[in-house]
This record gives sequence, structure tokens and C-alpha cells, in this order.
Amino acid sequence: MDQWGGMQVLQFISNYPDKARTVVPIACTSSHSAQNIAFNELGRQAIASDHNWSEGKYLSNNTLPDKGLSVARMAAHITYLSKKGLQEKFGRKLQERDALKFGFDADFQIESYLRYQGSVFVDRFDANSYLYITRAMDYFDLVKQFDGNLSNAFKKTKAKFFIISFTSDWLYPTQENKDIVIALNAIGADVGFVEIKSDKGHDSFLLDVPDFLKTLKNFLDKSYLERK
Repeated sequence: MDQWGGMQVLQFISNYPDKARTVVPIACTSSHSAQNIAFNELGRQAIASDHNWSEGKYLSNNTLPDKGLSVARMAAHITYLSKKGLQEKFGRKLQERDALKFGFDADFQIESYLRYQGSVFVDRFDANSYLYITRAMDYFDLVKQFDGNLSNAFKKTKAKFFIISFTSDWLYPTQENKDIVIALNAIGADVGFVEIKSDKGHDSFLLDVPDFLKTLKNFLDKSYLERK
């Protein structure tokens, strides 16, 4: 649930304007779009539809809604990637076979990849936690918190902001990051912005994207020297 981190950063500096000198929201938003809410609801319904979920009391029944949680992860994982990145990595390559089986096994490599991502997620994440975290993300809305004026969320802080987005991130597109920049500019905040070119989608900040790593390092190094 890495996208939750950016929201936490924005909420933290809004609640505690004097507790940070530098703020670096990376590939995030001030509120979820209808599309993001829709994907989260798909995941929640996948979990709730698993007969082992038992209305959230699965631990008492010594069961786990692993199938539902796995499907939820598969759906979410698609949103972290990009069409170009998926095409270049997987395309229509078959999974350890020379011809289609015309069944419902994982014929394509992308199918096998998503199934793997779903299966390993079940081993390290709790289903009810998934429900509550995605719901909290959907409810997060800094604009609404401040009566329709995002600028008011940051007006009490003197922190230095650096907003970073990625060209292929369709989960939190650049425009949503720019909206934060615009709100900060409106109150004369110290804010920088960069859009990093990457074909790795939202997950770009977790992967080896040299331009991103270099840009972030330069900003942090400069901020450190300014504080000395």
C-alpha cells in the first residue's frame, strides 16, 4: 500500500506544520479520483466475496480469505504499472509453452506474473487491514478538510516542498501532483516540482529509475547543506 505514504506526508505537514523542514510527496494526490475508488472497491469486494472472509471474523474460524485477497492484490498491482512497461516486459509471451492451451491456466506470462504477485501478497498482508487501509485512502480528502481550498492545508508551515511525479503514472497522474504545487504556489510556499520520465508507472519510485534517484539525491543533499 505504498501510495498511502504520500497521503500521510501531506496530512502530517498539515496537522503538524512545524515538525518538518523538508517535505517530499512522491507520486501522490490530495484526494482519490473516482477511478481509484473504483479499483479499491473491486479489491474490497473480492475479499468480501471470499467465503472464508466470514464478515471479517476469519481468524476466529481459523481460516483466511486468501483467494479474495490474492485477486485484490492482482487488480491493484495492475494500477502500479504502465501499458508500455507491461508490453515491453511481457507482451503476449507464453508461459513455458509453445502454443495456447485454450483453457483457463496461465497461458501468458503476464497472467503467471499477476498470480504470483497475488499469492506472495497473501503471505505478508492481512485481509481486514487491506479493507481498512483502502477505505481510509478513499476517504482522504485534504481539499474537503479545508472547505474546498487546498492551499489552506499548508498555510501554517514554512517547510520546503519538493513534488515528484512520473510520466507513466496513471494511478496518480502528473496533473494531480501539479494541483498540490499550484496550491503551494498560491500561498508563496517554497516548492519545487519535477516530472520524471519513466515507463514503469506508479512503481517508478520503487524501481531503478536513475533520473529519479539522482534528482531526489540532489535535492536532499542541497537541503542538508542549507541546514548546516
